[in-house]
This record gives sequence, structure tokens and C-alpha cells, in this order.
Amino acid sequence: MNFEQTGKPGERDDQEQSGFEPQEGGPADLAESAAAQGQRIVYEDELRRACTKRALSAEEEKRWLAIRRTLPINRWINRSRTDKPGKGKLKDLKKEIERYLAIFTEEAGGQPFDLDMDRNYYRAAINLLSRYDPGDVPGEKDRHLLTGLMVMVDYKDAKLALQILESIV
Repeated sequence: MNFEQTGKPGERDDQEQSGFEPQEGGPADLAESAAAQGQRIVYEDELRRACTKRALSAEEEKRWLAIRRTLPINRWINRSRTDKPGKGKLKDLKKEIERYLAIFTEEAGGQPFDLDMDRNYYRAAINLLSRYDPGDVPGEKDRHLLTGLMVMVDYKDAKLALQILESIV
């Protein structure tokens, strides 16, 4: 969701900020590309399993991830123009995201990071976990660091989601 300018004006550095390369041929191409870079593929569920105790229950985390997946900016912009009766649903969703933001704000208070909207916490978490072989459990220090990074991922996403909805509702 956050893109920095690193090339010509108007170009986005999608690869660096998202942590993933564009999927041309699907997961096989993605795996080959990661292998060529000497980095193993790390999936979000693996990142979350490697974290220590989080503030959300498994059910709440599942709901949060479902909400997060439905927030591409272009969909919300199009929806706001065409789905006038859906404004009530958006207001309810905004309230739900505000609740998650409050949880993540409190959770982030106990982490060794300050929120920086320009930092790619997700990429840092992937880099940290990719140092371990699949199935290996990171050490306690790395698990604590990984938990902090994933808290910041959720915190940043909740702030961005709220900004998107506030611009629509």
C-alpha cells in the first residue's frame, strides 16, 4: 500500500515495497525468482505462526486478515462512486477497523519500534524469517523481533485502511 519513488517520475517501486515480484506465471515463477535471489519463499501464515503471543485471538486475527484483503484502494474508490446504498456497510466497517486500530495501537506501545509509514515492516519480517530453514523455529530474540514487526504491519495497515475509508465515507 505504500510506494516510494525510486525511478523516473510516475514509476512505483512495487517490488521493493510489497516484498513480492509481480506474478506473471503464478507461484512457480515467484518461487524461481526468490530462489534466484537466494531467498526462500515466506508466506504470511508462516510469519504469523512464528510470532509470540499477540493481542488478537485466532478468530479475531482471521477476521482482521479478511478485512485487510478486501481493501485495495481502487476497489474502494470504484465502490464509493457506484455503491451509494453501501455507505452504511462502509460505516460499520470503519467502526470495526477503528476497533482493530485501537488494539494494534496498544499492542505497538510495547514494541521496540515507532510507527514509520515509510518503512516496510512486512519486508523486514520476511527477511528475518527467510534466514531460517522451513520448519525451523526462530530463537526467542528473533521471535520477539518478528512479533514486533508483524504488530507494526497490522498497525500500519489499520491506519491506512482507516484513511481509505475516511476518504470514502
